[in-house]
Amino acid sequence: MKEYTVSHQDDGQRLNRYLNKILPSLPQNLMHKFLRKKRIKVNGKKADASLRLSGGDIVSLYIPEGFFSPRTGNNSSQNKELNIIYSDNNIAVLYKPKGLLSHPSKGSEDSLSVRFLNYMISTGEYTPGESVAFAPAICNRLDRGTEGIVIAAKNLTALREITGFFREGMIRRFYLAAVIPPAPSDGRYRAYILKNNDDNTVAVSDEKIEGSKVIETSFRLYEKIGNIPVLEAELITGKSHQIRAHLRHLKSAIVGDNKYGDREFNRNCKAKGQLLISYRIKFSENITGSLDYLKGKSIETNTDIFLLKVVKADKNLGFSNK
Repeated sequence: MKEYTVSHQDDGQRLNRYLNKILPSLPQNLMHKFLRKKRIKVNGKKADASLRLSGGDIVSLYIPEGFFSPRTGNNSSQNKELNIIYSDNNIAVLYKPKGLLSHPSKGSEDSLSVRFLNYMISTGEYTPGESVAFAPAICNRLDRGTEGIVIAAKNLTALREITGFFREGMIRRFYLAAVIPPAPSDGRYRAYILKNNDDNTVAVSDEKIEGSKVIETSFRLYEKIGNIPVLEAELITGKSHQIRAHLRHLKSAIVGDNKYGDREFNRNCKAKGQLLISYRIKFSENITGSLDYLKGKSIETNTDIFLLKVVKADKNLGFSNK
Protein backbone atom coordinates (compact mmCIF):
# COMPACT_ATOMS: atom_id res chain seq x y z
CA MET A 1 0.00 0.00 0.00
CA LYS A 2 1.22 3.50 -0.85
CA GLU A 3 -0.17 6.85 0.23
CA TYR A 4 0.09 10.24 -1.45
CA THR A 5 -0.71 13.59 0.14
CA VAL A 6 -2.36 15.92 -2.35
CA SER A 7 -0.42 19.17 -2.63
CA HIS A 8 -2.18 22.53 -2.67
CA GLN A 9 -1.03 22.92 -6.28
CA ASP A 10 -3.37 20.02 -7.15
CA ASP A 11 -6.31 21.52 -5.25
CA GLY A 12 -9.51 21.08 -7.29
CA GLN A 13 -8.07 18.48 -9.66
CA ARG A 14 -10.24 15.48 -10.56
CA LEU A 15 -9.14 12.22 -8.97
CA ASN A 16 -8.79 10.39 -12.30
CA ARG A 17 -6.47 13.09 -13.67
CA TYR A 18 -4.40 13.03 -10.49
CA LEU A 19 -4.09 9.25 -10.79
CA ASN A 20 -3.06 9.55 -14.44
CA LYS A 21 -0.25 11.85 -13.34
CA ILE A 22 1.14 9.69 -10.54
CA LEU A 23 0.40 6.34 -12.22
CA PRO A 24 1.03 6.82 -15.95
CA SER A 25 1.20 3.05 -16.58
CA LEU A 26 -2.20 2.27 -15.00
CA PRO A 27 -4.81 1.44 -17.70
CA GLN A 28 -8.10 3.34 -17.42
CA ASN A 29 -10.22 0.21 -17.12
CA LEU A 30 -8.12 -1.03 -14.19
CA MET A 31 -8.28 2.40 -12.55
CA HIS A 32 -12.08 2.26 -12.55
CA LYS A 33 -12.03 -1.36 -11.36
CA PHE A 34 -9.74 -0.44 -8.45
CA LEU A 35 -12.02 2.48 -7.55
CA ARG A 36 -15.11 0.22 -7.58
CA LYS A 37 -13.39 -2.35 -5.39
CA LYS A 38 -12.17 0.30 -2.89
CA ARG A 39 -8.52 -0.38 -3.66
CA ILE A 40 -8.09 3.32 -4.33
CA LYS A 41 -9.44 5.46 -1.50
CA VAL A 42 -9.41 9.14 -0.59
CA ASN A 43 -9.19 9.94 3.12
CA GLY A 44 -9.96 6.29 3.85
CA LYS A 45 -13.23 6.25 1.92
CA LYS A 46 -14.46 4.96 -1.44
CA ALA A 47 -14.12 7.64 -4.11
CA ASP A 48 -15.42 8.32 -7.60
CA ALA A 49 -13.13 9.15 -10.52
CA SER A 50 -14.81 12.56 -10.83
CA LEU A 51 -14.09 13.56 -7.22
CA ARG A 52 -12.44 16.98 -6.89
CA LEU A 53 -9.43 16.73 -4.62
CA SER A 54 -8.41 19.24 -1.98
CA GLY A 55 -4.92 20.05 -0.75
CA GLY A 56 -4.05 17.74 2.14
CA ASP A 57 -6.27 14.87 1.00
CA ILE A 58 -4.72 11.41 1.43
CA VAL A 59 -4.94 9.10 -1.59
CA SER A 60 -4.37 5.48 -0.55
CA LEU A 61 -3.45 2.91 -3.20
CA TYR A 62 -3.85 -0.83 -2.57
CA ILE A 63 -2.57 -1.89 -5.97
CA PRO A 64 0.39 -3.89 -7.38
CA GLU A 65 3.89 -2.46 -7.16
CA GLY A 66 4.30 -2.82 -10.92
CA PHE A 67 2.11 0.21 -11.58
CA PHE A 68 4.41 2.56 -9.67
CA SER A 69 7.23 4.17 -11.61
CA PRO A 70 10.61 4.48 -9.87
CA ARG A 71 10.07 8.19 -9.36
CA THR A 72 6.70 7.92 -7.60
CA GLY A 73 5.67 7.00 -4.10
CA ASN A 74 7.67 7.02 -0.92
CA ASN A 75 11.32 7.93 -1.24
CA SER A 76 12.33 5.20 1.20
CA SER A 77 14.21 2.48 -0.67
CA GLN A 78 12.83 -0.07 1.75
CA ASN A 79 9.26 0.76 0.77
CA LYS A 80 10.11 0.58 -2.91
CA GLU A 81 11.82 -2.79 -2.56
CA LEU A 82 9.39 -4.60 -0.26
CA ASN A 83 5.73 -5.16 -1.06
CA ILE A 84 3.83 -6.01 2.12
CA ILE A 85 0.43 -7.61 1.55
CA TYR A 86 -0.47 -8.08 5.21
CA SER A 87 1.25 -7.24 8.48
CA ASP A 88 0.61 -7.51 12.22
CA ASN A 89 2.79 -7.65 15.34
CA ASN A 90 3.92 -11.21 14.63
CA ILE A 91 4.03 -11.86 10.89
CA ALA A 92 4.16 -10.16 7.54
CA VAL A 93 2.91 -11.59 4.26
CA LEU A 94 5.22 -10.43 1.49
CA TYR A 95 5.09 -10.41 -2.30
CA LYS A 96 8.25 -11.82 -3.90
CA PRO A 97 8.78 -10.53 -7.44
CA LYS A 98 9.93 -12.83 -10.20
CA GLY A 99 13.72 -12.94 -10.46
CA LEU A 100 14.40 -12.22 -6.79
CA LEU A 101 15.89 -14.97 -4.63
CA SER A 102 14.05 -15.97 -1.46
CA HIS A 103 17.35 -16.34 0.41
CA PRO A 104 20.79 -14.94 -0.47
CA SER A 105 23.15 -17.25 -2.32
CA LYS A 106 26.78 -17.21 -3.34
CA GLY A 107 27.30 -14.40 -5.83
CA SER A 108 23.99 -12.68 -4.99
CA GLU A 109 23.48 -10.87 -1.69
CA ASP A 110 20.08 -9.41 -2.59
CA SER A 111 17.09 -11.50 -1.57
CA LEU A 112 13.62 -11.22 -0.10
CA SER A 113 14.89 -12.28 3.33
CA VAL A 114 17.56 -9.54 3.31
CA ARG A 115 15.03 -6.92 2.22
CA PHE A 116 12.67 -7.96 5.00
CA LEU A 117 15.44 -7.77 7.59
CA ASN A 118 16.41 -4.28 6.37
CA TYR A 119 12.77 -3.23 6.50
CA MET A 120 12.41 -4.42 10.10
CA ILE A 121 15.54 -2.51 11.09
CA SER A 122 14.41 0.66 9.29
CA THR A 123 11.00 0.65 11.01
CA GLY A 124 12.50 0.04 14.44
CA GLU A 125 10.68 -3.27 14.86
CA TYR A 126 14.03 -5.05 15.15
CA THR A 127 17.32 -3.91 16.62
CA PRO A 128 20.38 -5.98 15.62
CA GLY A 129 22.20 -7.40 18.62
CA GLU A 130 19.20 -7.37 20.96
CA SER A 131 18.81 -11.12 20.56
CA VAL A 132 21.44 -13.66 19.58
CA ALA A 133 18.74 -16.30 19.11
CA PHE A 134 16.59 -14.61 16.48
CA ALA A 135 16.54 -12.29 13.51
CA PRO A 136 13.43 -11.58 11.39
CA ALA A 137 13.18 -14.22 8.68
CA ILE A 138 10.97 -15.62 5.94
CA CYS A 139 9.25 -18.93 6.71
CA ASN A 140 8.85 -20.43 3.24
CA ARG A 141 10.50 -19.95 -0.13
CA LEU A 142 9.63 -19.67 -3.81
CA ASP A 143 11.77 -20.53 -6.81
CA ARG A 144 13.60 -17.56 -8.25
CA GLY A 145 11.35 -17.52 -11.32
CA THR A 146 8.11 -17.76 -9.32
CA GLU A 147 6.38 -14.68 -7.96
CA GLY A 148 3.92 -14.30 -5.14
CA ILE A 149 3.25 -14.84 -1.45
CA VAL A 150 5.90 -15.56 1.17
CA ILE A 151 5.28 -15.44 4.93
CA ALA A 152 7.82 -13.74 7.21
CA ALA A 153 8.14 -13.90 11.00
CA LYS A 154 8.81 -10.87 13.20
CA ASN A 155 9.65 -12.83 16.35
CA LEU A 156 10.94 -16.25 17.36
CA THR A 157 7.58 -17.58 18.54
CA ALA A 158 5.94 -16.69 15.23
CA LEU A 159 8.81 -18.28 13.29
CA ARG A 160 8.43 -21.55 15.18
CA GLU A 161 4.65 -21.61 14.86
CA ILE A 162 4.50 -20.73 11.16
CA THR A 163 7.22 -23.28 10.37
CA GLY A 164 5.19 -25.85 12.29
CA PHE A 165 2.00 -24.93 10.45
CA PHE A 166 3.70 -25.51 7.10
CA ARG A 167 5.13 -28.83 8.28
CA GLU A 168 1.72 -30.01 9.53
CA GLY A 169 -0.17 -28.86 6.42
CA MET A 170 -2.11 -26.18 8.30
CA ILE A 171 -1.43 -23.46 5.75
CA ARG A 172 -2.96 -24.15 2.35
CA ARG A 173 -1.01 -22.75 -0.60
CA PHE A 174 -2.67 -21.84 -3.90
CA TYR A 175 -0.99 -20.88 -7.16
CA LEU A 176 -2.15 -19.71 -10.57
CA ALA A 177 -0.40 -21.30 -13.54
CA ALA A 178 -0.91 -20.43 -17.20
CA VAL A 179 -0.40 -23.72 -19.03
CA ILE A 180 0.15 -24.98 -22.54
CA PRO A 181 -3.06 -26.69 -23.68
CA PRO A 182 -4.43 -29.23 -23.18
CA ALA A 183 -4.62 -28.78 -19.43
CA PRO A 184 -5.06 -31.72 -17.07
CA SER A 185 -8.59 -32.40 -15.86
CA ASP A 186 -9.66 -30.99 -12.51
CA GLY A 187 -8.55 -33.32 -9.75
CA ARG A 188 -6.02 -34.30 -7.12
CA TYR A 189 -2.93 -36.02 -8.51
CA ARG A 190 -0.42 -38.22 -6.70
CA ALA A 191 3.01 -39.20 -8.02
CA TYR A 192 6.68 -39.54 -7.02
CA ILE A 193 9.42 -36.96 -7.42
CA LEU A 194 13.17 -37.52 -7.62
CA LYS A 195 15.70 -34.69 -7.47
CA ASN A 196 18.84 -34.55 -9.60
CA ASN A 197 21.31 -32.38 -7.71
CA ASP A 198 23.74 -32.28 -10.64
CA ASP A 199 21.51 -30.12 -12.84
CA ASN A 200 18.97 -28.88 -10.25
CA THR A 201 16.02 -30.60 -11.91
CA VAL A 202 13.43 -33.10 -10.73
CA ALA A 203 11.70 -35.99 -12.45
CA VAL A 204 8.16 -37.17 -11.72
CA SER A 205 6.94 -40.75 -12.14
CA ASP A 206 3.85 -42.79 -11.34
CA GLU A 207 5.94 -45.53 -9.74
CA LYS A 208 8.16 -45.18 -6.70
CA ILE A 209 11.88 -45.05 -7.54
CA GLU A 210 14.66 -45.41 -5.02
CA GLY A 211 15.22 -42.02 -3.42
CA SER A 212 11.96 -40.54 -4.69
CA LYS A 213 9.33 -38.89 -2.49
CA VAL A 214 5.57 -38.81 -2.81
CA ILE A 215 3.93 -35.62 -4.07
CA GLU A 216 0.31 -34.52 -4.31
CA THR A 217 -1.03 -31.57 -6.26
CA SER A 218 -4.61 -30.46 -6.93
CA PHE A 219 -5.49 -28.71 -10.18
CA ARG A 220 -8.69 -26.99 -11.28
CA LEU A 221 -9.49 -24.66 -14.16
CA TYR A 222 -9.52 -21.11 -12.78
CA GLU A 223 -10.03 -19.19 -16.01
CA LYS A 224 -9.44 -19.53 -19.73
CA ILE A 225 -7.82 -16.56 -21.47
CA GLY A 226 -8.16 -17.01 -25.20
CA ASN A 227 -6.93 -20.55 -25.66
CA ILE A 228 -4.56 -20.52 -22.69
CA PRO A 229 -5.94 -22.28 -19.59
CA VAL A 230 -5.10 -20.73 -16.24
CA LEU A 231 -5.15 -23.37 -13.52
CA GLU A 232 -5.39 -23.01 -9.79
CA ALA A 233 -2.87 -25.41 -8.30
CA GLU A 234 -2.87 -26.32 -4.62
CA LEU A 235 0.26 -27.83 -3.12
CA ILE A 236 -0.71 -30.70 -0.85
CA THR A 237 2.96 -31.53 -0.46
CA GLY A 238 5.62 -28.92 -1.08
CA LYS A 239 8.64 -30.14 -3.00
CA SER A 240 11.05 -28.15 -5.14
CA HIS A 241 9.70 -27.52 -8.68
CA GLN A 242 6.65 -29.64 -7.80
CA ILE A 243 3.97 -27.82 -9.82
CA ARG A 244 6.20 -27.33 -12.85
CA ALA A 245 7.42 -30.92 -13.00
CA HIS A 246 4.04 -32.42 -12.13
CA LEU A 247 2.42 -30.57 -15.02
CA ARG A 248 5.08 -31.85 -17.38
CA HIS A 249 4.37 -35.38 -16.18
CA LEU A 250 0.68 -34.75 -16.95
CA LYS A 251 1.57 -33.82 -20.57
CA SER A 252 1.27 -30.08 -20.04
CA ALA A 253 3.67 -27.32 -18.97
CA ILE A 254 3.70 -23.80 -17.62
CA VAL A 255 3.86 -21.06 -20.24
CA GLY A 256 7.33 -19.49 -20.20
CA ASP A 257 8.98 -22.39 -18.34
CA ASN A 258 12.01 -23.40 -20.40
CA LYS A 259 13.28 -25.97 -17.91
CA TYR A 260 10.21 -28.19 -17.90
CA GLY A 261 8.22 -26.76 -20.79
CA ASP A 262 8.16 -26.17 -24.54
CA ARG A 263 10.86 -23.73 -25.66
CA GLU A 264 9.35 -23.19 -29.11
CA PHE A 265 5.93 -22.39 -27.64
CA ASN A 266 7.58 -20.00 -25.19
CA ARG A 267 9.48 -18.21 -27.96
CA ASN A 268 6.28 -17.76 -29.95
CA CYS A 269 4.27 -16.37 -27.03
CA LYS A 270 7.20 -14.14 -25.94
CA ALA A 271 6.60 -14.89 -22.27
CA LYS A 272 9.35 -13.45 -20.10
CA GLY A 273 9.76 -16.25 -17.59
CA GLN A 274 7.30 -18.79 -16.24
CA LEU A 275 3.72 -17.64 -15.72
CA LEU A 276 3.33 -19.02 -12.21
CA ILE A 277 2.26 -17.05 -9.14
CA SER A 278 1.66 -18.03 -5.52
CA TYR A 279 -1.48 -15.96 -5.08
CA ARG A 280 -3.34 -17.16 -1.98
CA ILE A 281 -2.80 -18.79 1.40
CA LYS A 282 -5.41 -19.99 3.88
CA PHE A 283 -4.81 -20.80 7.53
CA SER A 284 -6.48 -23.86 9.04
CA GLU A 285 -9.38 -23.50 11.46
CA ASN A 286 -7.45 -25.78 13.82
CA ILE A 287 -4.35 -23.69 14.50
CA THR A 288 -3.54 -22.92 18.12
CA GLY A 289 -1.00 -20.90 20.05
CA SER A 290 -0.13 -17.22 19.86
CA LEU A 291 -1.26 -17.02 16.22
CA ASP A 292 -4.72 -18.50 16.77
CA TYR A 293 -6.23 -15.18 15.64
CA LEU A 294 -5.28 -16.28 12.11
CA LYS A 295 -7.74 -19.21 12.21
CA GLY A 296 -9.47 -19.56 8.85
CA LYS A 297 -7.87 -16.38 7.52
CA SER A 298 -7.30 -16.21 3.77
CA ILE A 299 -4.73 -13.78 2.35
CA GLU A 300 -4.49 -13.08 -1.37
CA THR A 301 -2.24 -11.01 -3.58
CA ASN A 302 -3.38 -9.10 -6.63
CA THR A 303 -3.24 -11.05 -9.89
CA ASP A 304 -4.17 -8.35 -12.42
CA ILE A 305 -0.66 -7.93 -13.83
CA PHE A 306 -0.16 -11.69 -13.93
CA LEU A 307 -3.37 -12.18 -15.92
CA LEU A 308 -2.42 -9.34 -18.26
CA LYS A 309 0.78 -11.27 -19.04
CA VAL A 310 -1.36 -14.25 -20.00
CA VAL A 311 -3.48 -12.03 -22.25
CA LYS A 312 -0.33 -10.82 -24.00
CA ALA A 313 0.99 -14.36 -24.41
CA ASP A 314 -2.29 -15.45 -25.97
CA LYS A 315 -2.30 -12.49 -28.38
CA ASN A 316 1.31 -13.17 -29.39
CA LEU A 317 0.31 -16.71 -30.31
CA GLY A 318 -2.70 -15.51 -32.29
CA PHE A 319 -5.02 -17.82 -30.38
CA SER A 320 -7.59 -15.14 -29.76
CA ASN A 321 -8.16 -14.68 -33.48
CA LYS A 322 -8.74 -18.36 -34.22
